Amino acid sequence: MNIKDVLDQHENVLFLFSGGKDSVAAFYHLQEYWDSLIVGWINTGDLCPEIESFVRATAKKASRFFTVYSDSRKWQEENGWPYPVVPVDYTTVGQQVSGKTDITISPYLSCCKANIWDQIPVLIEITRSTAVLTGQRKQDDSKDPRPSGTWIKGAQYFYPIEDWTDQEVRDYLRNKVGLTDPRFYTDDSSIDCRHCTGYPKYKSRTEYLKKHHPQAQQEVDRRWGLIRQAVEDSYEI
Repeated sequence: MNIKDVLDQHENVLFLFSGGKDSVAAFYHLQEYWDSLIVGWINTGDLCPEIESFVRATAKKASRFFTVYSDSRKWQEENGWPYPVVPVDYTTVGQQVSGKTDITISPYLSCCKANIWDQIPVLIEITRSTAVLTGQRKQDDSKDPRPSGTWIKGAQYFYPIEDWTDQEVRDYLRNKVGLTDPRFYTDDSSIDCRHCTGYPKYKSRTEYLKKHHPQAQQEVDRRWGLIRQAVEDSYEI
């Protein structure tokens, strides 16, 4: 894609910055256009301090930087801990029918939607952007299947590094940007929420949190134990 064409066609172009390896690689890949981009970041309220510091320091290299806030911890208190396998009786709706349970569990994507994805239109509105750039890549396990250039609710989305591989991203960060932080070499490098229970498949993320935020990971482990017991008990119903 030609970023200059995008900038010529759109007065306000929003770059979504998460602080993960892909968004960082895309951000530096577009370095010559920093003065023309609006950088937007979603703070979920449950960040690792070092990641928040990194995001703020890096994103401010652009001329305009905006933050919107969600509250993932409050959301989970009200809707349940996110997890990939959800026994219905443990959801908020299920408890209205079957009675209160000791814990509440929610579909993991519901939490991401409420605290991250639903905040993107807020950033678009406050920045008056009609184009959005992200670090999404074709190799990602989870991504929007719509192609680069798609219009979604009044904004056109583009993916500047969509053809890059994982190795190319990591090589770029190490060799071109000079970033060697071990977080960029985990399977979930943005770590939007320290206490997220929705992605047990991310093993290296878990190891990172065990090393750098042991108390947070201990709490996640405790929740996983309760969730898995609930899932196991549901098979006996």
